[in-house]
Amino acid sequence: CRNINKVNWQQEPTIENGYKIFDYEKLCAVVLFFANKSAGLLKTKLLKLINYSDLLYFKEHGISITGNKYIHLPYGPVMQHYEYLFGSMEIDGIAHIDIVLDVGYESHQVIPDRKLPENSLTDAELEILDKVYMKFKNFGSVDISNYSHQEKGYIETKQGEVISYAYANELDFNRS
Repeated sequence: CRNINKVNWQQEPTIENGYKIFDYEKLCAVVLFFANKSAGLLKTKLLKLINYSDLLYFKEHGISITGNKYIHLPYGPVMQHYEYLFGSMEIDGIAHIDIVLDVGYESHQVIPDRKLPENSLTDAELEILDKVYMKFKNFGSVDISNYSHQEKGYIETKQGEVISYAYANELDFNRS
């Protein structure tokens, strides 16, 4: 994949990125995990699945999977520069977004362009991704967005602000 890590995200590990420098390869692996597992996966839902995966992994292991920073936006927490990253994944043949029109409604479906490469995720990372997948597999995009709006990190930040990984300890995966 391209030199995204070196060019655009050279930064120190901080609480804002889960104490990890951004890792494009890990992000691609996480996207492929969810896109290959979920037929008809919508971009909004994928963005929340990535966020929950990073936060839950941070809560359990003290570091994020991808090193993404998450921003408070109207539909919930979203990784910083997500449009650019999805564009890069399309160019790199990882996954692309198909716009589907159905009775005047536009949806953005995530289509994987390859399988998840073997050994691209650790057993511990796969365990968290499976846990997040199982929790939200029957949620639609609106459901998971609404669910994310109940998180303390979202409630206590304003639009455009970075949502710190410090809020990971507040996650409650038992609520319905």
